[in-house]
Amino acid sequence: MRLSAAQAESAVLLVKRATKLESLWVGRLDFTGDPGERRADMIEIADRDADGHPDIVVGQYDENVAVCGQEHTLLSPRAVDPKTLTLRSVLLNRHGQRPAGLQLVAAAAAPPSLKPPALLRALAPSSASSAAAAPHDLAALTDADLRTYWQEGRGLGGRFEFATLQWSAPPRPIVALAIVPIAEGSSSDAGRANLQSISLLGPNQERWTVKLPDQVQPGERYWITPPAPITWRCLTVGIEELRPGSQPTAQTHASLAEIEAYTDLDLQGGGSAQLVQELAQPGAKGDDATTLLLRAQGDVAGALSEAWPKLPTVGKLRALRLFFQNPSAPDPRAEGVLRSALRDADGEVVSAAFKLASGKAPFGHALLTELARTASKQGDQAVQHIGHSKRSDALELLLSILVEPGASERPALREALAEAYRSAPDRAATVLAAWIGNDGGAKPRAARAALALALSTVREAQAHAGQLVAELSADASEFSEQWRLVQAARALPSDPQGDAFLQSIAERAETWMLRSAGLEALAQRKAPSLQSVAQHALDDSYPRVRASAVAVLSKLPTAIDLLSKKVLADKWFMVRRAALDELPDSPAARSWFVAELADPIAVVRASAIRALARVHAIEAWPKIDPALQNPEQYPEVISEAVAFSRALCVREAVPGLRQVVERGLKPEAWSADQELALSALETISAFGGEDAAWAQKHASSPMVPKEVQLAAAAAAKRPPACAPKGAEL
Repeated sequence: MRLSAAQAESAVLLVKRATKLESLWVGRLDFTGDPGERRADMIEIADRDADGHPDIVVGQYDENVAVCGQEHTLLSPRAVDPKTLTLRSVLLNRHGQRPAGLQLVAAAAAPPSLKPPALLRALAPSSASSAAAAPHDLAALTDADLRTYWQEGRGLGGRFEFATLQWSAPPRPIVALAIVPIAEGSSSDAGRANLQSISLLGPNQERWTVKLPDQVQPGERYWITPPAPITWRCLTVGIEELRPGSQPTAQTHASLAEIEAYTDLDLQGGGSAQLVQELAQPGAKGDDATTLLLRAQGDVAGALSEAWPKLPTVGKLRALRLFFQNPSAPDPRAEGVLRSALRDADGEVVSAAFKLASGKAPFGHALLTELARTASKQGDQAVQHIGHSKRSDALELLLSILVEPGASERPALREALAEAYRSAPDRAATVLAAWIGNDGGAKPRAARAALALALSTVREAQAHAGQLVAELSADASEFSEQWRLVQAARALPSDPQGDAFLQSIAERAETWMLRSAGLEALAQRKAPSLQSVAQHALDDSYPRVRASAVAVLSKLPTAIDLLSKKVLADKWFMVRRAALDELPDSPAARSWFVAELADPIAVVRASAIRALARVHAIEAWPKIDPALQNPEQYPEVISEAVAFSRALCVREAVPGLRQVVERGLKPEAWSADQELALSALETISAFGGEDAAWAQKHASSPMVPKEVQLAAAAAAKRPPACAPKGAEL
């Protein structure tokens, strides 16, 4: 009897005994449970024993347990005994409806060119119709241990019981199978079924029968060679026939110790090396090789180590993944590979190596420390990594590197020291006090100067930086030491001793770079002596120092008169230009800017126009206009004149701007004139009206880039960016 509801279906098996009905079995026919683990009961009425009468069979389906190629496989079958009207366990040939296929013989001798064990462990058991209690579980079938075995749990010889395995290496067809029927070391036949044949069932209704040798030895492989390589995604091994004369009991169980699948990689040996070569290929083939090597047996690490120097980037990245699939216990050769990867020329490989070294690799910290001591790009990455690592010993480690020869020249090391201090300032203060105080004077001066510069960027460490500057400044004579002390002092607050040191550098250092840096450091600290030192620097023999002095004094209103006297007479254009770029707006400064429009150096004239635009000195246009209209003027000067007219909306500039456009659109115009013409077109467009229309017309020239044409057309349609009447002079 079947009972159905909206989302459930059940069945009841009733028998009539004498005058009453009796329930033999009740089952729920729809699947229940979590996806992937659902189960359902089953009842089937069909002639299963070929006696011409229907049989009533009940059992169970399990989503996890099925013969390869079947959606559902009946488990724990019981049939109604027509004589007693009771349910009894029955042998159910679950693959009997498949057509008979190949008849194969398992041979004791291995096929030519095959040598166990199989390289790939890609055959994995997924389910079995039954299994005895542990340790005889299903995993034993592919654990590469010939002493363990799977044993079915039904008994009576286990006929028609089965185990299903999945093949996870589809790119590699199976060329042979090896089966170990009896576990190694097994010494008794008691309770073990004596198998005559097994069946191999594939995903597409394949059904092969394999006859086993008459005498099967414990721990021995027996080889099955199909006529052609097979590409099955799954494989079911079934217990087919027992030896004639077998008298199985409920305690007689069938078992299998091992099943191995051999591929083309096993035919000639060297399969690991072949996979490593494929590892280097981009795309799916390389990904497949990586997956297969994860499951491979043999000396994979040896093959990877040998191939490492010649692998391309993608191959090295995959090799690192393989070496560190178990990062807490990698192969000993992984240390050498990781050391090489940390120094690789490819940044992607180095990045992956750093990630591994900072992870669970037991030798990672040692390798990073070793690398950090080398003055190289990767060594700088290592010190930066240590500085940001929040390791408790980071600062001590970096300080130990700092005293090594040449280490003070490494900016990355200084940055790492600063970061290590920031990450734990309280502990760092104690460490630094000890480092500076305990024979601090014995440590290299270069190292201490570099440390002062590093600490000057950390607010909490500026006291230590100031202490180092004070200790070192009196005797510093090397350029590199003086330079770093000046840069360190620049970031520190003003103090008499530090200011005196910087003044002596600004006034008496041998190199102009130091004199200029000393002056800039005093300006940064707003030192009381700044103006007097800057005035002294106006007479420096080197123009860049005088330019620095101009930059300082231009911010001091009381120094404008001094600057006008000194700078206008300076023979070096960079000094005059510095004043134009730095002076604030004032009547005196504007007068100076206009005067510099006549400077003999083009870049100074251009700077003068730019300065007048900066202070919005529109009254200076009559002095600038001749430069715009002069075809012999330097391009940088004309460019600044065009920019001035656009920034201040000088409508009176339009005639000159049109001349610039017409010069630049001539076929023989040189590239500088062409660029000026485009800039002038954009500026004319900003005035709108007839000017914008004129610009649009001339923008249609074949010499004008498409984007400028579009910009000119758009400008003609929208309100002008500049006032209609422009600015009146």
